[in-house]
Amino acid sequence: MVHLMRPSRAETDFSLLSIGEDGGEKGPLGLTTLYEPQEATPAVDIIFVHGLNGGSRKTWSRTADPLHYWPRAWLPEDVDFRDTRIHSFGYNADWGERRQSILNIHDFAQSLLGEMKNNPSIRRGNTKLILVGHSMGGCVVKKAYILARQDITCKALAERIHSMFFLATPHRGSDLAGILQSMLMVAWGTKPFVNDLLPNCSILAEINDTFRHYAADLRLWSFYETLPVKMMVVSKLVVEKYSATLGYGNEEISSMDADHRHVCKFNSATDPNYRKLRNALTTAIDMIKAESSDPTPRETMLQLGGILGITEPTYEDDLGALQDLRHPGSCFWFTKQPDLSHWKLGSQDNPPIFWLTGRPATGKSVLCSHVIDQLNKQNLKCSYFFFRHGKAGRSTLADCFRALAYQMSLNDPIVAQRVLQLDQDGESWDQHDERMIWKKLFVSAIFKLSTISSHIWVVDALDECVKFSSWFKLLSQLPSGLRLFVTSRSTNEIERGITSLGPHVITRSLTNHDTAEDMHAYLYARLEDLSLENVDELCRRILAKSQGSFLWVRLVLQEFESAYTDEDIEAILQDVPDDLYEMYNRMLEMIESERRRTKLARSILSWVTLACRPLTIDELRCAIRLDINETPHNMEKAIPTVCGQLVFIDQASRVHMIHETAREFLLSEDLDSTLAVKRGERHGHLAQLLCKYLATDAVKTPQSFQPFRGTKLSMAPDTTLVEYAARFFAEHLYRSNSEEAAPMYELCRFLKSNVLYWFELIAKAGNLQPINRTAINLAGYLRRRTKYVPPVDKDIQLVDAWATDLIRVSARFRSKLLSCPSSIHCLIPPFCPTGSIISTLFTTQTRSLLVKGARELDWDDCLIRIDFQKGQTTTVAHGMTCFAIGMSTGQVSIYDCATVQHVSMMRHPERVRLLEFSRNECFLASAGQKCIVVWEPKSSSQIWSSRLESPPIAMYFPSELLIHANRANQIITSNVDTGEVLTVSWDGGEDNSEIPDQPPNKAAFAPELGLLAIGYRSHPILIVDTGSGALLGLCNSVKSNGIDAMVFNPNTDVSALVVSNTDGDLLVFDPHTTELRYQRSNVCAHALACSTDGKSLVTGNSRGTIEVYDFDGPESTSLSLIYRINSHEEGVRSVIFSDDGLRLIDCRESQARVWEPAILVQKDVDVGSQSDISSQVTLSPRTFGTLEGPSNPEITSIVCHSDGERVICGKTSGEVALYSVADGQEMNVLYGHTRGTSVVAIAMVEHHRTVVSADEAGRILMADISGGLHTKLITDRRFNSAVFGLLANPENDRLLVMGKEKDELWELPSGKVISTRTPDENGLRSIIVHPQAPNAFIMFTATVARIFDWSDFKELTPGKGLPVHRDGLSSGKGTFVNATYHGSTPVVEAVKSIGETSGTHLFCWDIVSSDSIADTRILGSKIGLLTPVLRDVIAVVGSTLIFIDRDMWICSLDLNTFNSAPYGKRHFFILSEWLNVNGDMLCAMTPKKDFVFVNRHGLVIVKAGLDFSEVITLSQEQGWTVHSGSMHRRTSSSIIPTVSSLGGTSGTRIRK
Repeated sequence: MVHLMRPSRAETDFSLLSIGEDGGEKGPLGLTTLYEPQEATPAVDIIFVHGLNGGSRKTWSRTADPLHYWPRAWLPEDVDFRDTRIHSFGYNADWGERRQSILNIHDFAQSLLGEMKNNPSIRRGNTKLILVGHSMGGCVVKKAYILARQDITCKALAERIHSMFFLATPHRGSDLAGILQSMLMVAWGTKPFVNDLLPNCSILAEINDTFRHYAADLRLWSFYETLPVKMMVVSKLVVEKYSATLGYGNEEISSMDADHRHVCKFNSATDPNYRKLRNALTTAIDMIKAESSDPTPRETMLQLGGILGITEPTYEDDLGALQDLRHPGSCFWFTKQPDLSHWKLGSQDNPPIFWLTGRPATGKSVLCSHVIDQLNKQNLKCSYFFFRHGKAGRSTLADCFRALAYQMSLNDPIVAQRVLQLDQDGESWDQHDERMIWKKLFVSAIFKLSTISSHIWVVDALDECVKFSSWFKLLSQLPSGLRLFVTSRSTNEIERGITSLGPHVITRSLTNHDTAEDMHAYLYARLEDLSLENVDELCRRILAKSQGSFLWVRLVLQEFESAYTDEDIEAILQDVPDDLYEMYNRMLEMIESERRRTKLARSILSWVTLACRPLTIDELRCAIRLDINETPHNMEKAIPTVCGQLVFIDQASRVHMIHETAREFLLSEDLDSTLAVKRGERHGHLAQLLCKYLATDAVKTPQSFQPFRGTKLSMAPDTTLVEYAARFFAEHLYRSNSEEAAPMYELCRFLKSNVLYWFELIAKAGNLQPINRTAINLAGYLRRRTKYVPPVDKDIQLVDAWATDLIRVSARFRSKLLSCPSSIHCLIPPFCPTGSIISTLFTTQTRSLLVKGARELDWDDCLIRIDFQKGQTTTVAHGMTCFAIGMSTGQVSIYDCATVQHVSMMRHPERVRLLEFSRNECFLASAGQKCIVVWEPKSSSQIWSSRLESPPIAMYFPSELLIHANRANQIITSNVDTGEVLTVSWDGGEDNSEIPDQPPNKAAFAPELGLLAIGYRSHPILIVDTGSGALLGLCNSVKSNGIDAMVFNPNTDVSALVVSNTDGDLLVFDPHTTELRYQRSNVCAHALACSTDGKSLVTGNSRGTIEVYDFDGPESTSLSLIYRINSHEEGVRSVIFSDDGLRLIDCRESQARVWEPAILVQKDVDVGSQSDISSQVTLSPRTFGTLEGPSNPEITSIVCHSDGERVICGKTSGEVALYSVADGQEMNVLYGHTRGTSVVAIAMVEHHRTVVSADEAGRILMADISGGLHTKLITDRRFNSAVFGLLANPENDRLLVMGKEKDELWELPSGKVISTRTPDENGLRSIIVHPQAPNAFIMFTATVARIFDWSDFKELTPGKGLPVHRDGLSSGKGTFVNATYHGSTPVVEAVKSIGETSGTHLFCWDIVSSDSIADTRILGSKIGLLTPVLRDVIAVVGSTLIFIDRDMWICSLDLNTFNSAPYGKRHFFILSEWLNVNGDMLCAMTPKKDFVFVNRHGLVIVKAGLDFSEVITLSQEQGWTVHSGSMHRRTSSSIIPTVSSLGGTSGTRIRK
């Protein structure tokens, strides 16, 4: 028989199993304030939470002495905690009590949350909170935070929690909890809170699984024990390290030299363990204070960084590293130079550019850092950038421009405001090259600001920039007052560029004499620090050999540090080579002499040399472990020890090459050393390692990885390299030797496993550009890989498919990925084409959203087709955020670029021939034969017009000046603000025989060049000056009968005028020399356009074919065909590129089409080229063919059968068809109206199993469908009015037919007309069944509601009807565009008024009746908070509103609680392609909660859509914000009750 007795203190003395301790009570329960600052306003609240068997005082005290209660005795006396309020929380977790307990971790967490929520000092303040938990207290803290995030009433409190400290917290449980559980079961019963701490416990797993979704918003510190606790006869760690740490990226992990019990108890304030915890707490406090006192709001900085793509401002690290190298007192000779002083003054008499050149390693960058420091000390607005060859984000002009704009925004609120405004206007910079960024961001925006003259730019090492020659051509547009300081090596190309700047630049060449004094001072000081003798002589000898190289001197001094005798010093001076490269070779020989370290040195040098950005010490440690399976310790010491002087560590713990020349040396092909870095080979090796790493669980942590279930883990995945690997694995792959198979193998493993987690990781950073960049690199790699592997290879096909899908997914689902990164797992794949690789691999899983019906088989290059009912399309124009289509009827339609949805419409008084947006998109000009009109696109209002004496043939709109050329040989400039007109003629009269008498038929402007090209029939093309009209030259070509189209390349670096003549030739002229540079026959282009970056040309011909060419050749004047669209239909009248060059829009007959060829994205970013990259396989142009023949009829109306399994649809062809909800496929055509007559309304009469439909001609058919697929027409009647509504009564013996001019009540099933009524009001009318009286119905109009009897159409309300008051809406007649009604108690009305684009108004009407229906009153309220975000309502089930928001998400909310607690859930999104050109959508929800959407000619069925949800909150300031949840998997419960009484539900037509 076993007698179990309570162990003594001597036997058991640790926190998880301890029973008490000397010194009195454990402390009070609840939240106790230990310290309240008296002399300062509290800035932070810290709450200490004890663990199992602990106490609010006992846990934090080593003894009973009050002086050992350190949160109350020591912290308040610490100056760093004087403004910190301190609390301790106690709860009954005494496992030793001789009674059972029902409490668990959830209960303790609820208690903690309630105390925090209701504590007056916390509740009334706005301080940030730090939670400190010991042992189980850490689990209680996590659970309390989860509860706060999930409770809408605690939203503000949850947002205040800043940091959490975990002291020996068993996140994954403790083995000792099992021992304790067994003891308690035998002795006195269970303790649930002990069971919660068992290893692999479901409670802990649930807490951890949920906490990881919220942890990203917190700063985390985890401290683990290292000493065992003595228990009876054994010693053991209570909480192992793997359980005490989470493995999150935002977690700082540290060890404590203590056992489990003493990680929170200390001898004194000098105890090293206490100092470690105390310092970490002060770090958290300092972070909170810094965030709250930052002069530039953190949110604004993050927003600006996101807009400009500056996620890591590395320029600060570069500056810090150079400052460390600069010797005190040096460089001042340079800033005292008269020419630099004059430049700094910025007067008009002094050149704005100062250019410093010099040989490599002579100190240019250090001088540059000194200039920056001096400018900053004078509080000048200095923005700077350091180019670094081959480093991502630091090697292109686009990188430089974004960094300069970011710093200018931080220095100047006016610049920041302008950048933010550009973002609101829809402009983005992640897809643009340097030229477009310069033009749109600087020239058109920042350079026009009044404060531009106060700014200075400093740019270092321009020669390390990719395509730096473009810089010189852009500098001609530098605004007056902006000053620029540049350093570079002196190369022939640099010198030619400087010469081209003429008098605008001051040049200075750095000589050995210039730096001799600084070098001597630096050398002398360092030699004295080494306590060497004969310092003067050593200085002389070293300087004589240095050849002016600072770097050489530094390397020699580093060797002196390991010399301890005069003989060693002398040997170094004798042995060290004079040449820098020979010195590098000597370093390699010394490293190779230590054979034991060579493998580690090779790994370090490979990573540091080839890394796309400098790696941190922790990243490099992880990379080395991946590379050689060794984990180096003490990296700060190991790196310089192993690699000598070739690398160094900067202040930010990033590892760099000592100099760019060292990188060039290691990469040189003729280097004979085991440490040589073979570029292609090592890039491939690194790519292989990174792909293998991304295929592990590291990429899933902390958002998606679940390390808490199943077997015990030895350690959490190392995530330190995840960010680098995710962004740059494909960069290494692109630069690798493509014949190696291993990188391809690991790449495919990654693409088959973790690619969706990679998507999520990238999207969480807020910038999808790395996805496109990856796709471009994969495509480039494949073009070389196919030299060694046949194209039919499965791996080749897999990677090629992903190269396409990456681009397509990031483009089509961009907004969804950014707003909900986790949607990539279950929501996005089902909406991709069934033949796409993402759909093939990731929609077969049962956890995904189920989408059936009209889905694409493959990605369609044609994004959308826009059909027009009247007239023909004539021209198209594209702005920054929208595009416009002109019609032969004079109609001008504006469409949003992002959604391709109709925004507004204007009416030009005649056929539209030309359209042109102003440069800032504030205006749109439309021109016909007789007049020009200028519109404001946002308001559709006309702001200026002018009658024309001659038809215009070309037009452009640089600002408020509208310039056009006409057939009377005139260039007319009109100021739309003042009305002033300036006319210039190029007609030379009798004195100029070169200008023909006939009128011109084509013209094209080159605004950047100030040129106009004019085309005539059978005459050379004229090139004239737009300012004076002077003839500059003639472009002669082969004889032709005329010109069909002309366009200038907008890139001034490419001197090209492209002409298409009537003989079908495509010609390229140099407009400056008028020389014919290129000719291509049989193109027959009727329309031409260049991309805004000048890289591409698109043509459209009379056969409907569209071709895209690249400007190619040495001077980019030849054309290479890269893409063709074969569409043998109507001829192309006009074609244009989108502003970002990624889409095409063409006009033909009565249709416009928007194309999105992947090839345009794949060529958008120049990834550079390396000489050792294998040659690529030349691929033939991609051809896309459109389907011929008539298109399928579109669905125009739907109604769901009450069984939830079928949907009845009306079509544009007049057919009424039956569809299956199971697969969205058409089952049968039931019957048909007149062929080609659209069905506009449809209703289901369940009792009689009949369908009623009406077409646009007013014909109404009624059919019996009781025979299944066989139907019988029972009524065929002409209504003699346009029908817009059908409704059957609950008894199914009456049908109300609503028309534009009359309403009729029919008897069913006979179809007999019982009564006819002429409406009192024209315009919108809507009807619903009376909620309290099924024998009556209510008709709503814009101003009143009327009640009628179903039996005879008799009105039951007074003559004036029942007034309906809609707050915020005009009460005039005909003010509604659309109104839908849902539910019954209350009746939900969603209404949109004419001319309003801000949103849909939602009203809840209570229909109140007393004894008589005539006494009905309509009482209601508006949910105004929803108006800006609500698109329309789908259904109301119970009190749950299901709706579509403005971002096309299906959402739900509780009508009963929303006004007091404005939160809801979003479930899944729908595609904008499903909307028709007017912004209308047909959709419905079946009784089984399946969603039915019309996608043009088919149905899309979404099943289990409500099983996915994120909790969202709504505010007027921020709109929707995500509160909790994710789309990683289905939720456990449904959002709404089962739909059992909806009956046949009609589709809702949703209008934009």
